[in-house]
Amino acid sequence: MKRRYAVPVVSAVVMVLASVLAAPSAHAEQSATWDLPRDKDVVARFGFGSDIHVGRDSGKYGSAVDKLKNALNAYRQSGVDAVGFSGDLTDSGQVGQYQTLMDTLNTGTDDSEQVILAMGNHETLDAGVSDSPQRFKKYTGQDMNKLVEVNGVDVITMGPQNEDDDYRADYDFLKTTLDRITSRANYDPNRPIFVLTHHGVQNTAYVTNEWYGEYGAGTDHDLVKLMQQYPQIIQVSGHSHATLEDARSIDQSLGYTSIQDGTIGAYFENESGKVDPITGTAATRPADSELASQGLLVDVYRDGTVKVHRMNFATGTWIYPDEPWIITADGAKANVYGKNRPSTPAMFPDGASVGFDTAKTTGNSAAVTFPAAKPADGTNNNMIHSYRITMTPKNGGETVSKSVFNDYYYAKAGVGAAGAVPTQKSRWSVTVKGLTPQTEYTATVEALTSFEEENGAAGAVIASGQTSVTTNEAPAPSPMFDVDFGSGSADDYYAHQSVKQGGVSAIEDNAELGQQVLHVRGGDGGYRYTMEDEDYNAIANGFTTDVVFSIADVQKDQCVFSNQQNAGFGFEVENGKLEFWLNAGSGRAKPAVAIQPDTWYHASAVYDGNTVTLYLNGEKVDSASAKSGLVIPSNGAKYFFIGADTSGSGAPEYQMKEGYVALARISSQVFSDDEVAASYTNAMGDGPAAKQTVRQALTAAKRVVEAGQGNYSDATWSAFADAYTTALVRVEDFRAAPADLNAAAVALRSAQQALQETNSGDDGNGGNGGDGGSDAGGQDANQPGGSHDSDSGADKSSASQEANAADRLSATGVNTAGLLAVTLVLVGAALTLKVVRRR
Repeated sequence: MKRRYAVPVVSAVVMVLASVLAAPSAHAEQSATWDLPRDKDVVARFGFGSDIHVGRDSGKYGSAVDKLKNALNAYRQSGVDAVGFSGDLTDSGQVGQYQTLMDTLNTGTDDSEQVILAMGNHETLDAGVSDSPQRFKKYTGQDMNKLVEVNGVDVITMGPQNEDDDYRADYDFLKTTLDRITSRANYDPNRPIFVLTHHGVQNTAYVTNEWYGEYGAGTDHDLVKLMQQYPQIIQVSGHSHATLEDARSIDQSLGYTSIQDGTIGAYFENESGKVDPITGTAATRPADSELASQGLLVDVYRDGTVKVHRMNFATGTWIYPDEPWIITADGAKANVYGKNRPSTPAMFPDGASVGFDTAKTTGNSAAVTFPAAKPADGTNNNMIHSYRITMTPKNGGETVSKSVFNDYYYAKAGVGAAGAVPTQKSRWSVTVKGLTPQTEYTATVEALTSFEEENGAAGAVIASGQTSVTTNEAPAPSPMFDVDFGSGSADDYYAHQSVKQGGVSAIEDNAELGQQVLHVRGGDGGYRYTMEDEDYNAIANGFTTDVVFSIADVQKDQCVFSNQQNAGFGFEVENGKLEFWLNAGSGRAKPAVAIQPDTWYHASAVYDGNTVTLYLNGEKVDSASAKSGLVIPSNGAKYFFIGADTSGSGAPEYQMKEGYVALARISSQVFSDDEVAASYTNAMGDGPAAKQTVRQALTAAKRVVEAGQGNYSDATWSAFADAYTTALVRVEDFRAAPADLNAAAVALRSAQQALQETNSGDDGNGGNGGDGGSDAGGQDANQPGGSHDSDSGADKSSASQEANAADRLSATGVNTAGLLAVTLVLVGAALTLKVVRRR
């Protein structure tokens, strides 16, 4: 099911979008540019927009309602006869959101303005697809599918049926309506027919190659073929949230006109294949995407000509005011606004070159700096859409190429609402990831117009010349998230903050698994875990994740372990299948497998930077292409949920209604097939009990570690340190076999007992180790605490002991780099085990 999520960001610094932060006031009061003179031959003037998403918030850029009020004010000043909105009017179709929407429309429009509403997929979220048309009509007073006339100009609205992006069931309605229009005595084939739908037709206007609806192409309910019979049709759609500055927002390649009208109340989201300039991770949303608020002013002339003016409500300015789109039926047939429009390369400043911010260099990334390019002229076709940065190893090897969106949607200095929104940059710094560690690179930067990018043409290029950057040594991949309810706790082993979401779900004994599990019920959202930027950086180009679960209803859309929002990844159940959703730079991948209700499964997903593979009970079941790295969730959505997915504001959504979760884990390691099979054994069967045995042994031994060597002999303390280290390593390793776990527990208990038996101390310090540590009380071994460090008297023997410990640790065959550092430090006669855990 395709979904366009709205992403709340809770804040309220600016209450009207086009306000100056220090002194909020409606943009129209600042510039009064919206009173576009109305030609005497204009028979109808419309304000069109979409994706209002009432119920969400864009932080300092205002709420969806603030943005809508601002847009309605602009339309009113423009003297429109009607406003029309192409779906996703609300954030989830809740009754309260509908009521707020209609209150805002009723107070923000004049009595003379008609209000025309179409239904989008977000209107289906609360009521469901089958019931949402009835709710839509109840609260808007309008049918989902209808024909409206405005001063003799026809406007058709259609909504999805059966699925939230499926319009095939609207075929008969559209055909009947078009027949009705053409059978009129005064029918004029040159007069436009507007069709408002939430989803566009695939491969028409900007970003519909990725975000589009099902229109029955090639079937007997082919709405595209039907619309192609009417070149005067102008289909206006939203859903993508794409920036209206891009000239590809209008397209006539099908013989009629398709327009994407951006978003009024949500956030910008463009095509995949780009990265965030700051983090370097894959991003479909341009920087500061929450400032988005754009729409259309459309004039229909007596002869049927249509002029479309684009409006940026955020900056309070017209978009390319000297270039309104001029639409005629004959022009549509001639494909005037096609995909291969002329474009002239941009220009970099004379003598410009590429540099590097070496302070930001890491093992797999570098910060590339360069001056902003200037377009060849001020025409829309020559707008700089993106920059492509290519890193080339100086001594040969694979090049790495990344692209970023240009900031053309920002305010120009001193124009419109500059100050309320960011100003276009004069110089860029872009983080490029995916580099090889300890490798010297040079760089080139290419500025591309929309049509150079569309058609693979070359743009303007500058290079770093002899200047280069060398990447650092890379950190080793390692586990980073491990919640095992078999321990009786919802805490993450790696200390990500957990918050219980409701009062219904609970950790309880499960007879079938023979351990404690989380019983998720009532759709309360289970547990939420706060993630950090370093977590996403670690897994951006590869990871392994797994979950053990059972769910009662496998038909309804529910998330088991997830962090999405058009980004991130998660395990999801719907339509009888378990799906793993991964949002990569190249688009969404969704391998899936059929499952049964009320059945325990171990599900694992492995992403290697190019392909995501889904496993069920240790067996590979499906895979999908997923290139260009993981898309990182926005700041308001950086939460993993066990028992739900995250909303843009960090609240649970797509909650499990009834089910169980035993564990959920993530590692930056990329497991092989054999390692996935080993992790299945580790997670199911005898694995959980074996892990508990090790945890109990670690808890008992921890008091000894905290007390230090004291008067224990070097030999017995060293053996104990080895055993403690091995036990820690085993319990952290997702692939550790039950037999190895049990052996580690036995070895640790034996080593601890040996300490007590050979205690040579007479000052009582050795006795701090207790009675042999047979109980499992005290601080949880999941947080193996600190040490007795000393800064004095360390000699060459300390280095030797650390090397020996490292050798012994290496001999276990388990990779623990990065998450657990265990060293032995000899200070005089005191041998101390240092355990350092880091996030």
